[in-house]
Amino acid sequence: MKIFVCIVHKKWTESIIKKIIYLDGFFVRKSVKIGLRVLPSRRQFDDVIFRGRKAELSDQYKSFIKTIKQIYDIVEAYYAEKKYLQLP
Repeated sequence: MKIFVCIVHKKWTESIIKKIIYLDGFFVRKSVKIGLRVLPSRRQFDDVIFRGRKAELSDQYKSFIKTIKQIYDIVEAYYAEKKYLQLP
């Protein structure tokens, strides 16, 4: 009797797992669709982020990117000098 119960339980568990795997993809696709519909438009997003000061903050952002690029170039030159960039 125990063997029969184990076989039935195993088949039932496998069928449930298959159903969950199928439904998991379904729920992920539906969640992404809902998430994309809820997102604000680009203009609304800019208004929230920049609060009407996009030109002023854009200049600050450009100088920030320039500084980060300079730091990256210095670190990359140092790594090249020490031969850290060569993969084993």
